[in-house]
Amino acid sequence: MPAPPENVYVVKPGDYLAVIARRLNVDWQDLAKVNGLRPPYTILPGQELVIPEAANGGREAPPYPGAGAFVIGRTNPAVVTLDEGLIRGGWTRHHDGNGYQKGPRFTEYTRRNVSDFQRSRPELRADPDGYPGPLTWKLLLS
Repeated sequence: MPAPPENVYVVKPGDYLAVIARRLNVDWQDLAKVNGLRPPYTILPGQELVIPEAANGGREAPPYPGAGAFVIGRTNPAVVTLDEGLIRGGWTRHHDGNGYQKGPRFTEYTRRNVSDFQRSRPELRADPDGYPGPLTWKLLLS
């Protein structure tokens, strides 16, 4: 059987829309819309889902600002960009009780959310320290 095209994801047993969207770095609502899915968003193993454009190079990551931008307690405009990527991807589990919000300060909450993202990606899983290097930056923001 031939491999599916690059812009197609084949649903596996146990998959659900939010997990697939996170794995592909796309918004789950965009994934549902492109594939004509409506509530309750039922998908079945073997089903082919078209991947929205954003996952196929629709967004280019800005230049990596360097490790000095990501020091606990320091502020840097690049942290706002990092936060936007975390929020867009749903990597917001850790926060101060008021929800995760973007801002210029690199906090322990930011580091933990970046670490969650790193653990989710096979190419980053070996060292999920929460400090974005060039590859984490590129994968999170593209």
